[in-house]
Amino acid sequence: MSQHPVIEQVGFLVPPKTSAAQVRLEMMGGEFCGNAARSAGWWWGTLHGLHTTTLEVSGFSAPVIVSLSGYGSMLEVPMSFVQGMKSVPEGSLVDLSGIRHLIVQGKRVSNPRKLIERYCDGCAAVGVMFTQTHRDGITIDPLVWVRDTDTFVEETACGSGSIAASVAHNSGKSVCGLKIEQPSGETFLACTPALGATADTIRLQGSVEYKGEGDLQCPAPAHHWSQGRSVLSTEIMPAQVCL
Repeated sequence: MSQHPVIEQVGFLVPPKTSAAQVRLEMMGGEFCGNAARSAGWWWGTLHGLHTTTLEVSGFSAPVIVSLSGYGSMLEVPMSFVQGMKSVPEGSLVDLSGIRHLIVQGKRVSNPRKLIERYCDGCAAVGVMFTQTHRDGITIDPLVWVRDTDTFVEETACGSGSIAASVAHNSGKSVCGLKIEQPSGETFLACTPALGATADTIRLQGSVEYKGEGDLQCPAPAHHWSQGRSVLSTEIMPAQVCL
């Protein structure tokens, strides 16, 4: 990230822990990242000729599904991903598995870090989503802090934050096809069932732009796997797909 400031988060593809998934995405801070999950699922599916990919993601115990769509990918996660929502003086605090988001209606305040400090409570990652409502949906202005890496990023798009904003926007009631405009100008489509509807799934769809592959020299031996076997290698690793 220090060498390439345009990279907002980093994830690593590793062997899955269970047979239910084809691959595991381990984020650098152990957090959950919706856009990284969409990117990883898109890349894995494209690489292996799969329409859908089942993957594990750090910060969440259940597998998630990523499907290739016409111009991008769609993430599906169980409703258990949303662990709760409550009102706070600044807005709504939405707890997701692996990350917490504070949803604030209105423009960004002068020092959003203070909001993160107020509501971090030992969370692996905390985001602040400043939202504005318009006729076609909502816009978000996301800032995300990851505890273990101590990174604070003004993101150009946020998948988990879009899910949290969708839940808060409809006060925990069911909503489908909500348009969520990102700072990049891209628009995500979110379907979030009502809180407590455990049988339903959350869906988040958006575009994916493949930026290519690069080389990253590992400072220490890295684990790779081949044909089901884990091996040690100091080979270069392909860079993460970027949105």
